[in-house]
Amino acid sequence: MRQHIFFGLCLAFVVTLSLYNLTESPPTWMDEGVITQVARNMALNNEHAIQTAPGEFLSGSYITTGYPVTFPIYISFLLFGIGILQARVIMAIFIILLFSALYILLQKNEGTRDSKWFLYITLLLVASFAPLYGQGKNVLGEVPGLCYLILSFIFLQKMYTGVYKNYQAILAGLFLGLAIVTKPIYLLIALATVITFFLYREKLFSDQKKISLCIIFLVLPILVWLMIQFQGDTLANVTSLYSNPNAEPFGNVLLSNLTRFFTEAQPLYTLLLFLAWTITGTIRWTRRKLIKPVEVLAWIFSGLILLAYLRTAGFYRYFFPAEILSLIFFVDSVKEVIAEKYHRSFLVCLALLVCFQLHQTFFNSWISVHNEGYRSARLSEHIGKIDPSYSIFFYQVPEAVNFLNPNHKNYYQYIKISSALALGEEFRKELTKGTTDLIITTSDSAENPLLSPLFSKYHKKESFDRYVILSK
Repeated sequence: MRQHIFFGLCLAFVVTLSLYNLTESPPTWMDEGVITQVARNMALNNEHAIQTAPGEFLSGSYITTGYPVTFPIYISFLLFGIGILQARVIMAIFIILLFSALYILLQKNEGTRDSKWFLYITLLLVASFAPLYGQGKNVLGEVPGLCYLILSFIFLQKMYTGVYKNYQAILAGLFLGLAIVTKPIYLLIALATVITFFLYREKLFSDQKKISLCIIFLVLPILVWLMIQFQGDTLANVTSLYSNPNAEPFGNVLLSNLTRFFTEAQPLYTLLLFLAWTITGTIRWTRRKLIKPVEVLAWIFSGLILLAYLRTAGFYRYFFPAEILSLIFFVDSVKEVIAEKYHRSFLVCLALLVCFQLHQTFFNSWISVHNEGYRSARLSEHIGKIDPSYSIFFYQVPEAVNFLNPNHKNYYQYIKISSALALGEEFRKELTKGTTDLIITTSDSAENPLLSPLFSKYHKKESFDRYVILSK
C-alpha cells in the first residue's frame, strides 16, 4: 500500500509538470508545427499530408513522425476542436502513460530488490528528469515511441515470467509495432527485437502459436504505416529520407557529435549512465545473474541509438530514448553487483542525483526558461484573427499555420526541412509575383539580405515574438 501511495505522489508531480503552462512551455517551433499540421489536415481535409498551396498536399512521408502520434491528435481535434492545447494534451497523456507503464514494469521486479527504496529512487529519477517534459510536451515522437515500447515490455515480461496467455503475445507485438513506426530512430527496435527474440527464443516462444501471434500483431502496425505514410512515394525516396532524415554528410558530423559526449553535460550524462549499465550488466552476466529479455532489448536498442546519433544533426532529442532507458535500468544493474553493505551509500548518491535533476528541471532547463512564455498566445492573437478572405504565404514557419482559423484554407507554404529537402519549393515564385496578400515569416528571414528579392513587393505590417507579417 505504501508503495502505491509513493507512486501516486510521484504521478501527481509528473501530471503537474506535464500540464503546467502546457501551451507555452516549451515554446512551439518548427518540428512540432510540421507534425501537428498532418493531424490538422486529417481533421479538416481527410489528408495525411502537408498543404503547400490551396488544394495542393504533399505526402506525409516527408514528415517522419508516424500515425501513432498524429492519429491520437487527430481524434482530439475531431472531439475538441483544433488548437495547440488540444494537441499538447495528448502529449501530456503520453508522458503520464509512460510513467505509469514504467511503474507497472518495475513492480514486476520487486521480488528481486533488497528493498522498495530502489523502486522509489528510480521513479524519482525519471519524474525529476527535465528532458522528459522538454521533449514530451512538444508534439514530437520521442516520448510516444518510448511509451509504446515500455508498454510492450510489460507484456514481454509477462510472457517470460508468468503463466502464458494469448493476449500477452498480442499486446507485446502490437505495442512493439507501434513503437517501431513512431519515427525513424525507433526503426532500430526491429533489429534489437530480432536479436533479443533469438537469444530468448526457448523461454519467450515455447510454442508456435505464441510466436505467430506476436509477429502478426507486430507486423500489423507496420503494414498500416506503409499504407498511410507512403502514398505514391518511390522506394528510393523513402529509403533516402529515412536512412538520413537530416541529409547530413556523415564525415562532417561524426567528430562533432562524438566530441559532445565528452564536452557537453547532457550527452556526457547519458554516456555515463549507459556505461554504468553496460559494465554492471556485463558483470552480472559473467556471474550468471538473471537478465530478463526486456532489459537486453532495451540495452541493444539504446546502444544502437547512441551509434546512430553520431550521424545526425546533433540535437539531444535524437538520443533521448537511450537516455531514459539508461536512467530506468542502471539503478537495478548497479545495485546487483555492489556488496549489500554499500547499498545505503548508493542510495544516498542516487538521492543527490535526484536533487541535482530537480534543480536542473526547475531552474536550468528548457521548460524552466520558458515558463513565462507567450509565443502561442501571440500567434493566436495575430494569426488566428486574420480574415479568411486574405491569401497568405507561410515562409519557414510551419508552427504558425496551426494557429490559423480552421476555415482559412487559402494559403501557401514553404518549409526547408534539411539541406536536401524543402517542401513547397515550386511555390516560392508566388512570392516574387506578389500573389498573396500577406507573408508570415521569421524576423531572421525577413531581414536576410539574400531573401530580400523574394519579399520585395511587401513591407512590414507588424512584428511579434520572432515573427513578422508582411503586407503588399
